[in-house]
Amino acid sequence: MKRVQLIGPVSCTLIGAAGGNCWAMLYRASEGERGRVHFDDSLPAFFLGSLVGMFVGQIVLAACRRWPRVIPAATLLVTTLLGAAIVAPAGWIGAERWVEP
Repeated sequence: MKRVQLIGPVSCTLIGAAGGNCWAMLYRASEGERGRVHFDDSLPAFFLGSLVGMFVGQIVLAACRRWPRVIPAATLLVTTLLGAAIVAPAGWIGAERWVEP
């Protein structure tokens, strides 16, 4: 698989899915524990986020194919966002455990 395909639809879909999960953690969290989200509340946000990420990924793919000089910058941006999208929920759950209310 070419790098343009990885930074376009594949990585952006993962970023969107993680972003949907973060949105669910912000706005659909359980009342008792802020670090937990019910599955029924998080799954629609997960799918909607991945759908939006897929569309953004198609735009990134088209831009990288049209202007190949953009590929290094797009790779850096997408890699940074993917790392943040993966670490953010883990940090949220960890902070909920170790920080007293």
